[in-house]
Amino acid sequence: MAEVAFLGRPALAGVGCPYCAALVDPEDAGIVAAQQSWGWVGVAATADGRLAGRLLVVPAEDRTALVRSLWVAPALVRSGVGTRLVQGVAAGLLRRDLRAVVAVASRRHPTCQAPPRDFLRAVGFSRGLDEKLWRLDLDLTVVERPRLLTAFERFVEAIRPVAPPEPAGRATRES
Repeated sequence: MAEVAFLGRPALAGVGCPYCAALVDPEDAGIVAAQQSWGWVGVAATADGRLAGRLLVVPAEDRTALVRSLWVAPALVRSGVGTRLVQGVAAGLLRRDLRAVVAVASRRHPTCQAPPRDFLRAVGFSRGLDEKLWRLDLDLTVVERPRLLTAFERFVEAIRPVAPPEPAGRATRES
C-alpha cells in the first residue's frame, strides 16, 4: 500500500518526471504561489521506500487548483496509487476551502502535464466545455466527519423517547 504525504517546494529540487524527464522549477511562480497559499505544492506516494507517484497543483482562479504534473511509476499503474494521489490533494484543498481541481486531459498521448482522460473520469473528474479540460468539483466530494457523526448519534440517542416499563402485575406465572 502506498503512503501519501504532502510535498513542499524544497522536495522538488532536481526531481524530474520519469516519463519526459522535465524538471519542476521550485521557483516557478505557480509553485511559489501554492507553497505560500497552502503550505505545500502537491502530494507524493511512496511504496517500499521508493517514489511511486506525484501530483503537483498550483492555484488557479476562483478557489480552484490546476494540476501541474501527475505521474505514477509505470509498474504501479492501475494499482490505486493515482487515486490515492488525487484523494490526498482533494483532502488538502478542501481544508483550504478550495472548490475545484481542473486538469488538462489527453486522449491519445498522455503526459505528466496532461494525464489520461479515462483516469480523470475514473477518479471523479467530469469533462468541461471542451474535451481537454476536466474538473473535479470538491463541493460534491464526500468528507468523513466521524467525530461530528458520533456526537450527532449521541444527541439523537439522548432525546429518543424511552418506553415506560411494563407493570409488574401483568406477568403471570404458570404452575
